[in-house]
Amino acid sequence: MVAIGKIVKAQGIRGEVKVMSLTRDVTHFAVLKNVYIDGVLYDIKAVRISGDFAYLLLDGISDRNTAESLRNKQISIERDKVKPLDTDEYYISDLIGCRVVTTDGLEIGTLAEVIETGTADVFVVKSTDGKDVLFPHLTRVVVGVDLGSRVVTVDKTELDKVIVIN
Repeated sequence: MVAIGKIVKAQGIRGEVKVMSLTRDVTHFAVLKNVYIDGVLYDIKAVRISGDFAYLLLDGISDRNTAESLRNKQISIERDKVKPLDTDEYYISDLIGCRVVTTDGLEIGTLAEVIETGTADVFVVKSTDGKDVLFPHLTRVVVGVDLGSRVVTVDKTELDKVIVIN
């Protein structure tokens, strides 16, 4: 399963939900027949796209209260229904859990979250000492991603210029 969206709110009184796409192409929702929310399969009755958001009417969700109960839930689809990515593009769900290491082999921690900011995504890494290490996903900082080995490699010199530790 791959997370492709997040329900941000109920829309209207008929059970429609407003979905923020976790992919670059929100129109991907227009071709889907069904989606998973918390492991439950929902057929899509209607889709409309407006700006950066998709609005879904799901089978079994027919009122605002039920739609509102889905707020902040992720929408997922089976991996074989996912659109192919360009080179050097990754699904966030594939990156979560990867080890983050520097080019000189120092282990920073495990990638726990990716915060989408609109300009440069921010990687949140749980360090080996339990702190949160944050840095932007910039090509000069993130120099390699090996999903097979589950390792993200960062340039130590560039990382030191932009790192935030909480």
